Amino acid sequence: MAIYKLKSKKWKAEFWYKGQRLCSKTFSNKALADKWERDLDTEYENKSLTGSIAQDYTYNEIYEYWLSNAVPRKTSRSLVKDKQMYRDYIEPFIGRKKISEISAILLSQIPLKALNKGLSKSSANKIIQHFKAVFNEAYLNDLICRNPAKNIKQYKLEKKEMVYFSQEEMDQILTLTNLKYTGNQRWIHIVYLTCFSCGCRIGEVLGLEWHKINFERNIINISQQWDSVNHTLSNTTKGKKDRIVPLPTSLKIELGALKNFSQGSFIFSNSGERPIDASNFRNRHWSKDLEAAGISKKRIHDTRHTYASHFMMNGGNLYDLKAILGHADFKTTENYAHFSKEHLVRSKDIIQFNIQEPNNVIATDRFVSKNESRQIHASERNVIENAGVSY
Repeated sequence: MAIYKLKSKKWKAEFWYKGQRLCSKTFSNKALADKWERDLDTEYENKSLTGSIAQDYTYNEIYEYWLSNAVPRKTSRSLVKDKQMYRDYIEPFIGRKKISEISAILLSQIPLKALNKGLSKSSANKIIQHFKAVFNEAYLNDLICRNPAKNIKQYKLEKKEMVYFSQEEMDQILTLTNLKYTGNQRWIHIVYLTCFSCGCRIGEVLGLEWHKINFERNIINISQQWDSVNHTLSNTTKGKKDRIVPLPTSLKIELGALKNFSQGSFIFSNSGERPIDASNFRNRHWSKDLEAAGISKKRIHDTRHTYASHFMMNGGNLYDLKAILGHADFKTTENYAHFSKEHLVRSKDIIQFNIQEPNNVIATDRFVSKNESRQIHASERNVIENAGVSY
């Protein structure tokens, strides 16, 4: 369905179904167009779909269908959050209702109730994203013939500043851990160093095995991550693809020394059989060390933002950063573009010309410095003067 205003100040409504426009109509006002849409939705809802398995399921039934398809493509931590949202905010409200009983107005009350309970708009948006995904999955697979969530809008959010460590804060925390963790606790400092110098997610850091480190070529192969929820090794990353990360010299030295005392295949492991627990590391070391270093509360994941931010501030480019971070979408990497305010200036002379100049030329420093003084052909001066530009 599409409703838009015409130049004649009337409203035109188009009814679309399964990617095809079935009909359209013009109305004197938007309210009539909306009513026409609702009536058609009801009409198609009551029709049986030829060759389809569509019927009046309950929300719980289409949720179970969505969940069975979501398990292979979502991380364990993400699934835990989805199940929690469903259990706390959606199932009690519409879980047992038939799809024919669920309207857009009813759905819009779910995030509103969450806000009244003290949830943020960001959390309410995640609830909306969740039930929209459930309805979309059911609709696209012909389990239902109407999607009541298709026009539900998310709340507008103010863009927050990205949280990252300043150079001074990085030096503070790494100096602290360098002095604090020695001997058989040295691995703790190396976890910090890996996070800050490679831009990896904590699950990717904990999932590192020795054969993934190439000391000769100075690279790290990121191809797996440790699932702290199910305590299993996932043979893929969040981006679903392998990537190569440069191995900094300072980290190479630390890892080389640690390898002499390592037991098992995992780099950061107490038992040698499986990596350390991420939650345990946060509680026992991360939070306490930040406080001891006098640094405000930050997440371990903010070390990834820190790497990307300082990568750009120190002259890196977005395409290299995308490859290192493993972003699937370049738009995600572009969030760090503003950290390199000089990247456009540095590219001002990237296009060069070989122009033959006449003997009679004039030079001007009105718009450029002496070092960049530009020459204007005498033959062009008349054209400029005739255009009203004076020197």
